[in-house]
Amino acid sequence: MEVAYGTNEHMIKLVNDLLDVSRMESGKMEYVFIETDLDSFVKETVGLFMEIATTKGITLTYIPVKDKIPPIFIDQDKMRTAIQNVIENACEYTLRGGKIDVRISKQARNVVISVADSGIGIRPEHIPRLSNKFFRTEEAVKMCPNGSGLGLFITQGILNRHGGSLRVESKIGKGSDVKLVFPLERELAPQVELAKEAV
Repeated sequence: MEVAYGTNEHMIKLVNDLLDVSRMESGKMEYVFIETDLDSFVKETVGLFMEIATTKGITLTYIPVKDKIPPIFIDQDKMRTAIQNVIENACEYTLRGGKIDVRISKQARNVVISVADSGIGIRPEHIPRLSNKFFRTEEAVKMCPNGSGLGLFITQGILNRHGGSLRVESKIGKGSDVKLVFPLERELAPQVELAKEAV
């Protein structure tokens, strides 16, 4: 029953991811921007993974923001998906006894959500390809054969619509720091999502 449940959940996520990809590529993903307390929002999102991290023997910590972040306009459902994709990857590719730290900071006119883990890491030559559709590293495939390679592609698309970007720092065997960067001002986000060519 547990195996069947796990397989079913994986298939549901895969179908949902494929639907999101289709909407992004056609420019038909709908966004609703609302004013949001980012500190509370990210803390709540991290909390969704506490049980998963504990079960895997991973220390997941949300580090409270040092700088006061003013309320910002985001699509909460989409941004939650983006953050979840990154934290889910960190949980998936961090070994038992490892740790994941999530924090928010301000950099000039941008806000940065950082998810830093002590996981398996990523080779330098693979980092530029991480947000490519269906791309997965050899190390990731060995550790988690059932991944789709769509999570960071979707995350990048969501950040694009918020006027932001995905930045990754990593060393193989030492862990990764994945940063979701987007502007504090609503006016800096694109007014519409541009259709993307299918790859």
